Amino acid sequence: SYSTKLPMKPIRRLAGFATGNGLHYNKRTVVQPSQELQEMTPIGKWVFSGLQQVYEANMQGSGKYTAQNFLEFMREINIVFLQDMAVIANEHPARLQGATSGQHVLLQYIPCLRSEEFNSFCSTMGS
Repeated sequence: SYSTKLPMKPIRRLAGFATGNGLHYNKRTVVQPSQELQEMTPIGKWVFSGLQQVYEANMQGSGKYTAQNFLEFMREINIVFLQDMAVIANEHPARLQGATSGQHVLLQYIPCLRSEEFNSFCSTMGS
C-alpha cells in the first residue's frame, strides 16, 4: 500500500521544485530553449520537419494523429533533454569534461552541446 508519511517537502526541494502561492513547480522547466537550439539536437534535426509533414497531411484529412502525438512527445523530450543538460553543465561542469580528452563522450556525438547557443541557454538557466 502507498505510504502517505513520506517527507514530501524535502523530497520536492531535492528534486528542484520551488513553492509559489502554495503550488510546487520545477524551476528548470520555466526556461525554454530556442527553436534554433532545439533543431540542433539529434532529435530536433528530424522532428520539426516530420511534424510539419504530419500537420500538413492531417489538414488534408489523412488522420495521422498517432504520428502527430508521437512527434509532439519527441519534441517535448528534446526540450527536457536540453534543460537537463543545461542544469548538469551549470551545477556539475566537471561532468562535461573528460579526464583524458578534455570532453565528455556525449559531447563527441552531440555537437550542439558545444555550441554558443547552448552556452547562452546554460547562462539563462543559471540566472
